[in-house]
Amino acid sequence: NLNEKVVVITGGGQGLGKTMALYLAKFGAHIALIDVNKDKLTETVKFVIELCLPDVKFIFLLFQLQEETMSDA
Repeated sequence: NLNEKVVVITGGGQGLGKTMALYLAKFGAHIALIDVNKDKLTETVKFVIELCLPDVKFIFLLFQLQEETMSDA
């Protein structure tokens, strides 16, 4: 039972992340989605809500990590 639990999914805008969001939302989990693509995140949230899961709460974050490199001076 995942009612009222919060699940954090990275890469949640498409593919496996999107599938996981839908699957876990069906069991009552609230979903925190993280991805680098805002449009894909929005699309995923709309998709899950359209599938009769209006009680699921979402937060979605646009986030991109960049590796900094240091050069030897």
